[in-house]
Amino acid sequence: MLDTSFNPYPTIYKWNKMSIGFAAGLVGPIVGIFAFYLMKINEVTPEVYWQMLHNKVFLSPMLSFGCIMNLVIFFLFLRKDFYNSARGVIFATFIWAIPIIYTKFF
Repeated sequence: MLDTSFNPYPTIYKWNKMSIGFAAGLVGPIVGIFAFYLMKINEVTPEVYWQMLHNKVFLSPMLSFGCIMNLVIFFLFLRKDFYNSARGVIFATFIWAIPIIYTKFF
């Protein structure tokens, strides 16, 4: 932690902001859902996949799976000692939890 204060080259620490982590945490699940489409359901057309995402039975597990990407981003920030960015990812994951719980139970 002290190396951020005494580092003569502080340019990499500009990524250690809560807003950067929050933005990455909001975009991460969207990237995760798209990656899942590319890996597993590539035989389905994008239009059919979009219609499947509108189904509540399919939407909640897909959003939950997409949040796994936030786990990857979180540990990447921790590995680089960007603790403020990691906090932003956690906050964004809590924001993503609201639609997941809503589609799951209501």
